[in-house]
Amino acid sequence: MVDEKNEAALSKSVAEVPAPESTDIEQLQRGYHNLLHRVSDLERLLDNTRREVSEARWGLKLLRNATTDLLAPIMLVGAASFLFGWIEAKSWYDYVIVGGAGTLGICWLRNVSRSFDGVTIAP
Repeated sequence: MVDEKNEAALSKSVAEVPAPESTDIEQLQRGYHNLLHRVSDLERLLDNTRREVSEARWGLKLLRNATTDLLAPIMLVGAASFLFGWIEAKSWYDYVIVGGAGTLGICWLRNVSRSFDGVTIAP
């Protein structure tokens, strides 16, 4: 979306610049004025794009931190539940159920950690 705006603004600024072989001083001055105007428009567009990227990075950082803060208690409760279940198991059925739940929990946490590995925040 932003790239299309940049390309449109750039092509418009290039189209309005007069050819260099023009000898009319007024036409050259108008072309220079138009060029300066387009440069200022592109600078403003670049500033807006930088601001949007900065806001997106900040939002991504907040989301990553919030998700990490949410997963830490889940992991602690899951580990405590697994240990308590393993200690309180009476038969081999109980051990199988607790072990299966623990295995599913570990697989889920590994999957979540792989998802976080894909999230990078460049400075």
